[in-house]
Order: sequence, then structure tokens, then C-alpha cells
Amino acid sequence: MGWINMAESVASFPWPGLPEDVHFSVSYAPNTDEMNLHLSRNLPGLPSGDKPRIRIAQWPKAEAEEMARLLFIRYWQQFWEPFDMPKFQYRRSAKGQAARYCSISRLLKPGGRHVIQRRLKSELLTHLTRKRNGRELILREELIPSLERLMLQPDFFWTMVDQFKRVPRQFTGPMEMGLLRTRDFSGIVVRLQGQWFTFRRAVDWVSLFRSFFEPEVFEALQQKLAEAIRVISEATTGEDTRSFHAPFNLTIICPDR
Repeated sequence: MGWINMAESVASFPWPGLPEDVHFSVSYAPNTDEMNLHLSRNLPGLPSGDKPRIRIAQWPKAEAEEMARLLFIRYWQQFWEPFDMPKFQYRRSAKGQAARYCSISRLLKPGGRHVIQRRLKSELLTHLTRKRNGRELILREELIPSLERLMLQPDFFWTMVDQFKRVPRQFTGPMEMGLLRTRDFSGIVVRLQGQWFTFRRAVDWVSLFRSFFEPEVFEALQQKLAEAIRVISEATTGEDTRSFHAPFNLTIICPDR
């Protein structure tokens, strides 16, 4: 399903649509003032220093934290929208009476011994593997079918259904996440800093990145990525990709400039 490898100077991860032996990496080596995003291809028997690699973009480390903050803001704006939870907490109408809520925060509370938490944790650990001294995590594809089978087991299904209660009038703690089911809504809701949000279903990562970059930069990055994926999928050595090292230099642009 997926993996991520965290090392002292680089983090590597796959992406849907890439060949199995090609992955993205974000480099943050301590001996440079820049970070970069590049594509790499792992080939059996090929030394790490000679494997195909194409740098896509680079940016100053000094701006990395602000870039991450801006990207998170864009993510939140694109993927989450405000939700009117109080109308299900305080109304006594038929619509309010029909609302049912399952607190995920309560089920996953550290140290909890709820049967649902124990069984979900057991299924997860069965299909999760740590490698390379714990720096690489691998989730097996069997995880999702396994969880689906678990949900269909009558005892677990009815235990899960039993967790859906009337929406509480008050929530404690700095954050709350749960599943809400009403006559006209069914999905995840989250409370942060006293405000409720729900997940937008009609968005994707492309729309997120399109909102983060300047339009012409986004289009150029798309073209470069498509060409880089084509080239690196056929490359067998670092020499095959050396001429394609022409990364974009990214920086934060203030709108008032």
C-alpha cells in the first residue's frame, strides 16, 4: 500500500502512478542551505551514487518552515470546510433526534482498553513491518481486505454500531474527531480550537497543489514531472539522467510586492 523511509538527510516515499522502482525523495542534507525534491530509481546491483536521479525543484531551508505552514493552510482550506455541529447537539427536532455520533478520539485514547481499539490495533500491527532499524515502515496490501473482513464480523459490527450515541451536548479536550450519521449527512467531523469541520469529498491533491503554486509554475512543474518520470523509468545509470538536472528554484512570493 505504501511506505516511507526517513533518514538523517533524506525522506523517500512512493506516489500513485509511479513505477514500482521509482520514488520521490525530499533531501535536507545538513551541509547545504537548500532542500530539494527529486525522483530516484532503485535498480538491483547498482551503487547508490550511480542510480538514476532527477532533481525536480529546490528551495532555501530558511523558507521551508513557512512553505510548510502555507501548504498546510492550503490543505485545510481545500480539504476541510466548516460544519454546523451545534444544530445536532442542541436541537430537539426529529432531525436532531436522529443524529448519532461515534467518538474516534475516545476509542483511540492512549492507554484505552476498549475492545474496538484492541482489535484495530491488532489488525494494524499484523500488516505493518518495520525495517532498517525502524526507519522504514511498510503497510501490506492485505490490510484493507483484512479490516473489511473485521467490520463484517457480527460481534465487531454490532459493537461498532453500539458506539453511535446521541450527539453529546459538550465535548472535552482540545481536539475531537468522530463519525456523525444523520438523515442528510454521514462522514467524519473534527473540532479544532472550538470550531467544527468536515472533509470535502470533491477535492484532490492536484487542486491543492494548483492553489499553492503560481499558475505558470504549476503548469511547468506538471510538464517537468511528466518528462522526468518518462526519462527515469527507462534510465539504468546516473549518467542517463545527468543532463535532465535543471530544477526549479522555488521561493515565497508576497502578494503585495
